[in-house]
Amino acid sequence: MCLTETPNKYFTHCSQSYLQMSCHKMDFVYWLSKCLLSLVAFIAVGSCLDRIYFDVEKPPQAISIDGFISDQPGPYRVMVSTTFDIDSKVNLKTAVTVKGISISDDLGYTEELKPVYVGIYETVQIRGAVGRVYKLRVEFFDGGVYESIPDTLLAAGKIDSIYAELNSNGNSPASLESGTQYGFDIYAKSFVGNSNNNRFMWSCRSTFRVDTHPELVPAAKQKCYLQKNGVCTFIPPCSGLINRGSSASPIYVRVEPCTCCTCWYDFYNIRVVLSDNTFTSRLSSTIGPVHRVPLSPFVFLFKVRVEVIMRSLTLQTYHWWKAIYNQQHATGSLFQPVTGKIPLGFVKLSGAASNVQGIFFAAGLSKTSIYLTPNDIPFKDYLGKINPDALNDNCFELFPNATNTRPTFWVD
Repeated sequence: MCLTETPNKYFTHCSQSYLQMSCHKMDFVYWLSKCLLSLVAFIAVGSCLDRIYFDVEKPPQAISIDGFISDQPGPYRVMVSTTFDIDSKVNLKTAVTVKGISISDDLGYTEELKPVYVGIYETVQIRGAVGRVYKLRVEFFDGGVYESIPDTLLAAGKIDSIYAELNSNGNSPASLESGTQYGFDIYAKSFVGNSNNNRFMWSCRSTFRVDTHPELVPAAKQKCYLQKNGVCTFIPPCSGLINRGSSASPIYVRVEPCTCCTCWYDFYNIRVVLSDNTFTSRLSSTIGPVHRVPLSPFVFLFKVRVEVIMRSLTLQTYHWWKAIYNQQHATGSLFQPVTGKIPLGFVKLSGAASNVQGIFFAAGLSKTSIYLTPNDIPFKDYLGKINPDALNDNCFELFPNATNTRPTFWVD
């Protein structure tokens, strides 16, 4: 018999048998019976595969509380939100409103924080003092009351100066421009100052400005913004222009200043930067790099202000941030697990139990800043070029952390 049986491939078996019938004297009845037998077996196996549904309880989202108090003038800000999985497209971080939130010290002073945005609270008049012990108390609407681990405000270290080194050692933040290799690494010359402590956390903020022309928005990105008179304007209303003509034949007239033509943007450290036992004496030491400024044509359209902040940490606060640091750096290898458990930052005093995470801490603070300009770049080809269409849009849509309010520290 010219037929070769192949188990579990019923239809292949039948089709091959049929095609080979013309070259072999095969009994048609025998061929049909074999195909029917295979078909019955296929149906019997398929009928055993039923879908099974499980009711899986979705774990409640944890609450994140983040804030600090320093020896610098306030107001101090505390943010409350849900935590989120960075790999999830459904479980996103959202702001959380609480019933009450206050800061108290070891001398008995307590101050209620006021809400400034959803989930964001600020102090009114309290100012941190070296040697005082501070804690944060949060009351949720479900009756749960939580309190942060008390933390002592230590004297600040001292930053002598900061400087920048141009190199091609890393990538720029993805939110600015992927693929940019060249950038400035920022270093700090500093010492312990009046503090007997040598545990510090370094945070940095870079601020740059971009001017745009939303009245020149490309046709491909235009859409109808319906005015009160029922006529469309095809450029953003924040441009300050309105359409005095018709939807078909617009005539634009300026009625107010543009509010989306000039924006300032902030970007920060991607990872936690800590130093421990770096200062073996009261002499100045160089720390870094503590920050990186990519050579993006947007960042250096005018100039960029780089601010470096040095925070003096207690041992318990240092351990908390060290755990965050370890987790951020434990993902460098496919075979290296995430290490370290985040220490407890809040304890429940009463009421309903919730999964409260985060930290409120006290820190002595020292900071300084420099400006970097295009003149600091030896070869302008490093910058690349901006697509002109990118500058013909609402400036709020270019990058995160945008504001049209000129920062008080900005110098033109």
